[in-house]
Amino acid sequence: MFDELKNLSKHSLVYMLGSIASRMVGFLMIPVYTRYLTPSDYGVLELVSLTIDVVGMLAALGVNSAITRFYYEYKDRDQRDEVITTGLLSTIVLASVPTALLIVKAGWLSTLVFDDIQYGYFFQLLLLANFLDLVLVIPMTVLTIREKSTTYVIFSLIRLALSLSLNIYFVVVLEMGVVGILYSSLISSAVSCVLLCLTVFVRMRIRFSLDKAIKMIKFGSPLVAAALGTFVLNFADRYFLEHFTSLREVGLYGLGYKFAIALSQLLHGPFNLMWNVFMFKIADRPDAKQMYARVMTYNSFVVIFVALGMAVLIKDVLKIMVTPEFQDAHRIVPLILAGFYFYYMMPILDVGIMLTKKTYLRAMNVTIAAIVNLGLNYILISRFDMMGAAYATFLSYSFLAILTLYVSGRVLSVPYEYFRLAKMYVSALLIFALSRMIDSDSLALTIAAKTAVVLMFPLVLIPLKFYDEKERRKIAELSRQFAGKLLRRNVD
Repeated sequence: MFDELKNLSKHSLVYMLGSIASRMVGFLMIPVYTRYLTPSDYGVLELVSLTIDVVGMLAALGVNSAITRFYYEYKDRDQRDEVITTGLLSTIVLASVPTALLIVKAGWLSTLVFDDIQYGYFFQLLLLANFLDLVLVIPMTVLTIREKSTTYVIFSLIRLALSLSLNIYFVVVLEMGVVGILYSSLISSAVSCVLLCLTVFVRMRIRFSLDKAIKMIKFGSPLVAAALGTFVLNFADRYFLEHFTSLREVGLYGLGYKFAIALSQLLHGPFNLMWNVFMFKIADRPDAKQMYARVMTYNSFVVIFVALGMAVLIKDVLKIMVTPEFQDAHRIVPLILAGFYFYYMMPILDVGIMLTKKTYLRAMNVTIAAIVNLGLNYILISRFDMMGAAYATFLSYSFLAILTLYVSGRVLSVPYEYFRLAKMYVSALLIFALSRMIDSDSLALTIAAKTAVVLMFPLVLIPLKFYDEKERRKIAELSRQFAGKLLRRNVD
């Protein structure tokens, strides 16, 4: 089991580098954005981006997700290539129609979201960038399923360099504000799409199979409903905030959320890329259920450890990274991270749904949770502003995880290690509570003390007897190897 999990971890780490590189532009630019944009500008950018995300979810009908599923149904290389190229052509056709219509109706879209027509041009720029990104997902998926992780990372680093350069040029040098960010996004998407499509498809014969296209759309369409439900869970609160409060509040909440969602870009995205391959690859093994359960435990350990560090340090990090008018954003981050933990476990919790192809059950679960979220947003945001939105997110994702565990368990029962998971939850809560007592006039001293407290997490689990015998032996072996390397280095 350790060999398979080691292979999953290795590829996840490589894809983590690629994911960080390709998605962290907005995060890395935060110190710049908070100096060249007002909180209201940031709120406008947030709402335009989120609205176009909805279009992206609807436009491709989940074809990109279906490619991974149907790729492994064939052993023949030509058939596998046909799955990929059918997915590519289907995405282009399906996405081009709504993109063209909404570009023409961008003024209407702006009025719908902001009750103001002036942001229509923003929507047009981002609609074009979104179309190119939808196409770009297909060659990225090919690199993933063929385990071309080095190419994936190299390309992601090139895109990162291009995006950062364009952002700095348009926002800092030309001082173009929000429109400069959108120009950067469009140019980066166009260059990336052309380069990667040429790289991946140059030796592949482009073919289209109507039968495969129908199967992929049939598989992917319910996932669109699930994706829309996930969008509501993640982002509907911005529209409630805009209605009940102001664009400034949307901007502050969006900034705090961006720090929380960095956890997705750091861990969840890369893991999910490899999990979709790993899950189907081992499905026929007799110990598959046990491996799924163990992945849940190990993934939880990593996510909780990193999320705990972010929750403890976020207030101090914001003091360094952003101007004072943005620093209140720290208040929402711990709650959002706690909710995100449950969201990040979803691909493992719904393994039964995916293996049995009953994707409509995922759509049902997420739709129910989305309805609950809308109700919570209405009740809590109207009373507690952005903290109400954070509580609504946490409660909604907790509910979704419990619902998914129940529904997927009825299809395929997986023996998750609940007692071990509970030990991690309790340990993390105790450490977070302890960190709240740390206060010093020295920012450096505060960060050092809080970091030391966070690093206690794996140690606190020892007296709780979290680690089993095999894990203790493995930890001891790795510790000896690490100590040996340090000793040899000192001798040299």
